[in-house]
Parts: sequence; structure tokens; C-alpha cells
Amino acid sequence: MNDILKTHFNNPHAVNKSNLFIQNTKIIYPEWIIIIGSVFIIPFIYSTSTIDPVSDLRFFIFSFLILVLFSYFLFQHFIKPQSLSILNRKIFILILSYFIINILSLLSALNIYEGIREVLKTGLFISFLFASIILLKTQLSREYLSKSVVISSIALSLIGLAQYYFNLQSIPGGWGFPYSTMANGNLLSSALFLMTPFIIYGAFVFTNYWRISSNIALSLSIFIMAIVQTRSVWLAFSLSLLLIILIAIVFQKKSKIVITNNNPLTKRVKKLIPFVFVSILLAVVSNSYLNPERSLTNRLVSIANLDDPSVNERIFLWQKTIEMSLDNPILGVGPGNWKIAFPEYGTDGLRAEDGFTNFQRPHNDYLWILSETGIFGLICYVLIFFFIYYYGIKSFIHLNDRSEKIYIICLLFGITGYLIISFFSFPKERITHIIFLGLIFSNIISIYHASFPLKKIPSSSGNLFVIIPILLLGSVSCYGGYQRFSSDQSMRKVLIYRQQNEWGKLIEEVKNIDKYFYSIDNSVIPVIWYRGIANYSLNNKKQAFDDFGKAVKLHPNNVHALNNFATILEEFGHHDKAISQYQKAVAISPKFEEALLNLSAVFYNSGKYKLASETILQISGTYNTLKVQQFQKKINSKLKEGKENETIN
Repeated sequence: MNDILKTHFNNPHAVNKSNLFIQNTKIIYPEWIIIIGSVFIIPFIYSTSTIDPVSDLRFFIFSFLILVLFSYFLFQHFIKPQSLSILNRKIFILILSYFIINILSLLSALNIYEGIREVLKTGLFISFLFASIILLKTQLSREYLSKSVVISSIALSLIGLAQYYFNLQSIPGGWGFPYSTMANGNLLSSALFLMTPFIIYGAFVFTNYWRISSNIALSLSIFIMAIVQTRSVWLAFSLSLLLIILIAIVFQKKSKIVITNNNPLTKRVKKLIPFVFVSILLAVVSNSYLNPERSLTNRLVSIANLDDPSVNERIFLWQKTIEMSLDNPILGVGPGNWKIAFPEYGTDGLRAEDGFTNFQRPHNDYLWILSETGIFGLICYVLIFFFIYYYGIKSFIHLNDRSEKIYIICLLFGITGYLIISFFSFPKERITHIIFLGLIFSNIISIYHASFPLKKIPSSSGNLFVIIPILLLGSVSCYGGYQRFSSDQSMRKVLIYRQQNEWGKLIEEVKNIDKYFYSIDNSVIPVIWYRGIANYSLNNKKQAFDDFGKAVKLHPNNVHALNNFATILEEFGHHDKAISQYQKAVAISPKFEEALLNLSAVFYNSGKYKLASETILQISGTYNTLKVQQFQKKINSKLKEGKENETIN
């Protein structure tokens, strides 16, 4: 078994009653595909030519990986069919139900195109889970997977440290701070956490240089987590560790594990503790020199400080998301449509109240799922994790092999942490995170399936009913992923042309953006809106009217689309419709001063001087210029011509 420490944890003469793994002497090519693709390629790939350097490109590569794997399964079906009996487990009924609920929720989506993309991503995760279960089912493949994660984790950490200490600028987003290839420090921290189950397993079970490598990987990961100071990850690490210790204590008799000071497992824990404390200490010292404002004490206090801006904002987002869910309890607002529906519930008190900030997610995966797919979607999602826990604990009790018990307990550690992080962040959104979640899921399900085999094994004749739909999904996702990646490249040019007032070039570049797979840009603004701005600037008013109208249809709650559509409506003589659109924009963002000024002007032109005065008085800050003040005097002058006492000071 190479580096697996059977002799340390097992009786060499014992027979494993579970008959858990097929003992392979080599790892086959498809297994390498999934390991290399998911562990070595997707987490490291990025683009400097797009607005978002990672999301769309990784979605495309992930789709391609699924397409390759299931093309192999299709080929193998006609040569030597593999048994897909594992898909008869009850958990897959829940997984399929969750996918169907996502599809049905499209019926309530304001923007169907964003919904389809989210459904495709959910389908890709499920497909990846299937492929991982089928391929990574041997002890040897698990060993290679863990070693691969160790290497990948070290590489991600070293890139982050190069950014932190040496201001590495070749990778976007991380200059002077450890972002690595995740384009965000918090996402790096949570990704490293999801890799720790495989790393900790290696630290306990591997020997020689692989154990050393695992210790290094764990130390670097903890160091990065301490540097970045992602509060949700800290909480996840602490609570997951406590829960896993509790599970080990509660089930130690049933699992035949006796926890003593002389136990090899206890000895390993004692040896790892110094690595953890030294990593944290070095991170604290390093931050005190390089980022003195990021005090460890202040960061810890901020977790429970409701006056902290980020904490207060998230609570507000959660409250609004609950309101959204209560209004749409069955189907939700549609997959991928939270960002479309959310502004309707008001942004007063948030950064978005000025109209220049758009929220893409509620920073809570459970509320996100509830709001987009309804109560049944959330129930299915939670039950999936419940079954995973059940499979893990039952396998933990059943297995004789202590190294396998360690593996299970490490995987449960990762699952627990993911659930905690999901309460404060958005791991389900990111391809890298759902890949490692899928690897954790697949290993637990495979172990349970081998430990408790089905009494009746179905024939492989129905394999095509699984393979063909997934191939179709992978093909559509691959095409859509490439279109989004290409469109994001064009979108970057569009933003440059807008800044330079190159309106003709902007209009031409918009033609290269896919209107189905990229209808909304990363700042939650309809792409067609940019063409509307260009056409309006070129005095192509009829075309601008059509563009702004389409933008409002794609995102009925985007204040910029509403404001500009109202402007063009006013110019075409539709005063009442213009007022309605302006009022909707102001209701969403009460401090959106451009819309307030425009609304005041419409009231003035309509002879509604009192309303015009009340509206313009809401303007402050950058828009409260001499020009605005002069317009206000003009309004007051009109009021004096009518009734003197209607003048508003």
C-alpha cells in the first residue's frame, strides 16, 4: 500500500468485514483525468483578459471535464459496461429531486437566461459527483487523490504567500494580499479549508516524505487562513473540530477506537498541535508588521459585533432575503435570480441605496437556495447533507480499518465546515469549492456503498439513460461556458470603450456578446444597457429607446436601466410612464441622486412644482451642485407665482 500506515493502526491479521475497497495495483487513466482536472487544473486556471478572472473560464473547463468523462463512460458502455448500481441509493433520489426543483423554479424566473446557467451548474455538480463515485472507489485512487490535494494545496498557499510578501502581480487580484488563484482572499481561505480533510488524512496516515508534505500543506493552509482572517472559516475550523471530537468520543466503543495517551492516533494529534500553533503565531506576527490595522483581537471581536458594517449589512441582506422567500415560498424567484429580484425589496441602509452598488448574493447559501427554489428546494438540499452524515457515521462505526475510520472522520470534518461556511458565505457559487465538496461527498458515498452493498444489483442496460442526458448537459454547458468566457472578454472592452467615449466601437463590441448566456454582466447590469448609452450619446434615440426597454425586461429592478428608460420615455412624450419608472428607481435606491434630479425635472415640466421641490430636496452630496441649487430656485419661483405658502425651504 506504499505509504498507507496499516501497521500503525491495524492488526495485520485482521480481516476487514466491510470488504471496502478493490485493491488495485495501478490507477487507470480515467481516474487520472478526474484527479488532474479537478485538483491540478481548475483551481489554478485563470484569465487576465476577462473582468472576472476565474468564474466563467472554470465553468467552461469544468463542463469540458464532465464531457470527457462521460464520453469515456459511453465508449466503455459498448466495450465493458460499468455497474452504476450506486445510483440506486436513496440519496440520489434527493439529489435528482433537488435538480428537478431547480428546473421547475425556472417558471418564476424574471431572467430565464440567468436561471438556465444556474441549473446547468447544478447539473454539472451532480454529474461530477456521479463520475467521482464511479472512478474514485479504490483505496489506491483515494491515496492518489489525497496526495494530489496535498501538492495542490501547497502550490495555492505558496502563490498566496508570494503575493503577500513579494507583491506578485502576474496573477490578477492578489497584489499585496494572499488571493492566490481565487481572485479573493476569503475564497482562498475557504477553498484551502475544503482541502484540509485530505491533507489531515495524509498527516495521520502517510509515511516518510508524504507525511512531511502533508504537515507542510496543513501548516501553510492554517497560516494563510490566519493571515486572511476569514471569520467564517475560523468558526468552521473550530466548531468542526469540536464536533468531530464529540463524534469520536460518543462512538468510540461502537467503532472500537479507544482514545488513550498511548494510542497512535493520540500521539499523531500531539505531534500536529505544534504545527498549528506555530502557523497561527507566525501569521499574527506577520500581520502585525505588514497589516497592523488587521488586528487579531479586533477581528475576533467583530464576529459578535452587530455594529460592524459588514456584519450589519449581512443581517440586513438576510432579512430582505427572508421577505423575498415568504413572498415566493413554493418555487422561489428562480435559480440565479436573487440578484434580479432583491433590489425590489429596497436597499435603504445599504451601500446600494446610492444606486452604484449591486448585490449578487445574500452571503448565506441556505437563504439563497430558499429564496431561489422555495421551501422544497431547501429541504432537499439539507436532507442531502443529512444522508451524507448518516452514511459517514454508519461507515465510521462499521469499519475495522482505523485508517479508513480516520479518512471518514476527516471527510465529516470537511462537510461540517462547509455547512458552517455556507451560513456566512457563498461556497456553492464557486466551481473550485463545489469540486472539493463533490470529492468529499463521493468518497463518503463510495465507502458506505462498499460497506453496505445493495442486495440486488441492477443490470447495466439502463446506463445510457444516465450517460446520454449528462452528455447533453455537458455539451450545452461547454458551449455556454465558452460563450460566457468569450463574452466577458468582450465586456471588458465595452467598459474601456465607454470610459473613452468610443461609442461606435462599443456598439460593435456588444455584437460579440452572447445575449443568452451573458445577458447580465458581473455588476448585475444588462449588457444591452451599455448599447443604449452608446446609441443615446450618438443621438440614435429610437435605437436607444429599444435598448433601454430590453434592459428593463432583462432586469426590471436595475436602477440604471429604469432611470435611462424613463429619460427616453420622457423625451418621447410618455410623461406618466417616465414618472413611474423614475419612482420605481428611487423606491429601490432612495439616494440615487441622478434619478431624483430627473424625476424632479419631469415634475417641473409637468407643472407639478410642489412635487418637483420635494423631490429635489432629497438630493445631497455630489449632486447637490450649483446647477441643482439654481434649478431649485427656479422651482421655488414657480411656486411663488402660484401660492406663496407652497414654497418649501
